[in-house]
Amino acid sequence: MTNCCSIGVTSTAGSPGSAASSGLHELIRAHTFDDVERNDIIAVVALLTSGSLFYVIPWAPLYLLALLITVCLALWKPVLSLVLVPASAPFFMDPKHISHFQPAPQEVFLAVSVIALAARAAIRPRLIPNWDRLLLSPFTPPVVLFVLAATLSSVLAVEHHLAFRALYQLVLEPVLFFALLVLFVDCRADWMLLVATFVAVGIFLSCVGIVQLLTGSGLSLVPRSSVLRVKAFYGSPDNLGLLLDRVLPFWLAFVLFGSWRRVERWPMLAGGLLLFVALAYTYSRGAWFAVAASAVVLMALRPGWTRVASLVVVVLAGLGAGVKANSVVHLLQAGHAQTGQKRIDIWRSSIHMIRDHPVLGIGPDNFGHYYAPRKRQQLYSPCRGLGYLDEKDASDEPCLSHPHQEVLDFWLSTGILGLVAAVWLQVVFWRQVFGAWSRSLAGRTRVLLLGATGAMLASLLHGLVDNSYFLMDLSLLFWMLCALVLFCSREHVTEGSA
Repeated sequence: MTNCCSIGVTSTAGSPGSAASSGLHELIRAHTFDDVERNDIIAVVALLTSGSLFYVIPWAPLYLLALLITVCLALWKPVLSLVLVPASAPFFMDPKHISHFQPAPQEVFLAVSVIALAARAAIRPRLIPNWDRLLLSPFTPPVVLFVLAATLSSVLAVEHHLAFRALYQLVLEPVLFFALLVLFVDCRADWMLLVATFVAVGIFLSCVGIVQLLTGSGLSLVPRSSVLRVKAFYGSPDNLGLLLDRVLPFWLAFVLFGSWRRVERWPMLAGGLLLFVALAYTYSRGAWFAVAASAVVLMALRPGWTRVASLVVVVLAGLGAGVKANSVVHLLQAGHAQTGQKRIDIWRSSIHMIRDHPVLGIGPDNFGHYYAPRKRQQLYSPCRGLGYLDEKDASDEPCLSHPHQEVLDFWLSTGILGLVAAVWLQVVFWRQVFGAWSRSLAGRTRVLLLGATGAMLASLLHGLVDNSYFLMDLSLLFWMLCALVLFCSREHVTEGSA
């Protein structure tokens, strides 16, 4: 396992003045990534390189060699191999072709991490997982309820093959990832590397989106408009927006609450600029609002001018909405082809589904089958279903796969028990956040906590009008945030003793 930073409180001999001076020296010296060892950074870079080669190389002998190298690196640094999972999650829409199998890349790397961690735990006593940490976790009861609810809904779903595939990919695999994080990642330096890798992948995808914008290739055109939207490797710009509103809060937490050397500041600011430009050109209004709200909250939590700035932003936003309400509405609707009304129509159809299936829902990934029109209703529709679509207003998009609202999505996908479990998970998450915030955490741990807080807040706000969980990348990131907050809640050190 990676050598962890000490979390014990160190005693300082001498007078109170010398103790205070020593603590100030430690605070100035302790930069955000000072816990991270050079060998660990090299290991992460090597893992990402070999994993990328495995993913992009089309020839079996070469990509199998790259996979073998990745496994060897994972056996060398088994805990750090977990960085491959969130790093590869955004590429789930382009699976790896291995003979007749087409697994998403994060599925392959999750299996690699399981093998590496199990092998090293069997031969290295220091890596034996602390099962009490998982079994006694406040997240465990709602997790069990969520898995049981999703399983029951899948068993009784109409489209069994879709439901069981979603159960495996969106519930069981992400929960397994959560369990591995809780059991094995107990060092702040490892969490720093994992989160930094996630942010770096977001910056990479932003660069891809900006290149698309500059070259005019791979863009998404809004129907009946001239608005071009970036999407990177996703099928939709909204998917990129959903990822970026989870990445940007971590970047903001690093910038606002981290301590950086002068040479590190410009790369950090440049990365943030790329993230914001890509977010702007997704034209995802939900992502804009979610990131803005998360940024205001993070700024308000930081003492000094940023707290005043957050208050000014809120006041100006309120005045602008009141004085220029029509202009704001026009701006939000521009280039989106009546998406507000369409969402209302989709929600109405979803409520009709819930009325007919109130207890068990319809099962994971079954929304499209229920929503699509019957053959006799729309002969031109490329998909066929049970006809819950509101034919009058939403018939131009008959093949939607989710209700574009998180409460409706959890209820329909996992039943009323799954919705209860989802609410329970949120209650546990925010209790852990407030409990950890009330204690004297190390500054670097506070950075991680605030990043996770902002990302979860953004996901909840964006989920009011879009997906929030039931995609392969979003589900993994949700459980990563839960595991990170649980880790932060166990930290009890101050920056001076870090």
